[in-house]
Amino acid sequence: MVFGASSLWASDVQHTKLLRIDPKTNRVLAQIRIGKPLDFVDDQDQVDGWVAVGDGFVWATDQWHNRVVRINPATNRVVASIRVASPWDIAVSDGAVWVPQFEPYAVARIAEATNKIAKRIPATGPTAVAAGAGSIWVVMHRADEVIRVDPRTNTVIATIRRARAKSPERAFFLFGSLWVSDGNETHSLLRIDPASNRVVAVIKPPGSFFVNFLFAGGRWLWDVSPAGGVYKIDPATNRIVEQVHVDPPSKCGAPPAPQPCFFGAGYADGTVWAYDQVRQAIIRISD
Repeated sequence: MVFGASSLWASDVQHTKLLRIDPKTNRVLAQIRIGKPLDFVDDQDQVDGWVAVGDGFVWATDQWHNRVVRINPATNRVVASIRVASPWDIAVSDGAVWVPQFEPYAVARIAEATNKIAKRIPATGPTAVAAGAGSIWVVMHRADEVIRVDPRTNTVIATIRRARAKSPERAFFLFGSLWVSDGNETHSLLRIDPASNRVVAVIKPPGSFFVNFLFAGGRWLWDVSPAGGVYKIDPATNRIVEQVHVDPPSKCGAPPAPQPCFFGAGYADGTVWAYDQVRQAIIRISD
């Protein structure tokens, strides 16, 4: 999920469409078809949907059909479709849309002016991208590294290695720092200072098998874990100041539980939004 254009946008992967939700009324304003619906019911976490809002448009991945689509929020219509193999996350910055390609081992730069891939930057198993501090940051899941890309030259200007990292997964640029979830094994959230390209803090949310969704709301960071936990983090101290478990841990996330409880989250109108797979509903959690 992502907030933008006065709406909350949620990816419905099974039906290959976007839901546009009014955070003031909790009503679905539009259901936007972005591709052919999947012809199977349970993909066992093999298909993901990513959404970004920037430069007046909404961008979404259609991972199963290897596409990225551009949506005009004024009309709720798809205005462009770009073929991108294995799209994994999406970010909008510097007049371009940046999309990690997991299987081709690259990051695609789509020029907004042409709706075409203008450049591919090599990356080893990339799973996340974030924009901040004048750079594009890419998590390389298969290399236990983060690369920093200069969008003016499309060149890698720094490589951040973690000797003890285990499959870093997601990236978020918030409160002047890059935050990286450090996979299923270490259960950590890493804070990277763009001034030094070094890890300056490591946060371990208790009861979370990995950090999956992180976003800013007010003066706080919010970590929503697939294990059914929501954590409020103070970025001034790098400490967890409050936590709540919405679903019983026995039902969530790691074996022998069948699936994550939370998958997809965002922040809008003073509340945390999350898709709860136990309830099969989008829920709101007051901050």
